[in-house]
Amino acid sequence: MTIAKVINDVKKIISGTAYDYEILTVDDNSTDATARIAESCGARVIQRVVNGYAVKYIPTQYYKRIEDSKFHLVKDTYNYLQTVFIIIVCFNPLKIFLPLSLLVFIFGVIKTICDRYFFIHRMQVSDIVILLVSVII
Repeated sequence: MTIAKVINDVKKIISGTAYDYEILTVDDNSTDATARIAESCGARVIQRVVNGYAVKYIPTQYYKRIEDSKFHLVKDTYNYLQTVFIIIVCFNPLKIFLPLSLLVFIFGVIKTICDRYFFIHRMQVSDIVILLVSVII
């Protein structure tokens, strides 16, 4: 599909509406005749400029991959998450340990209430150990 066909199709579709329109074409210094063709079809051509300089396309050499990928989904994901965990523990340990301690404490309180009032009718050593572990964390 050429730029002339695209511009003519857009004109044909929009001309049947009540909208005011203007067709813009951005020229980024392409070497083909796109800008000239777009202007001849009635489109307004805008030159793309970055920092006062026209942008020029430079093709990049591409070579086919020689070997298989070195990325291993499970191993590399595990290593990434381990690195993130280490960084968090080093720089902001409360982000990990405070919620963990809160969960253990809540579990200890619930276990203590259940043991005391529903099952054994006394506090067990495991209840004390769980509550102490939550404080130590």
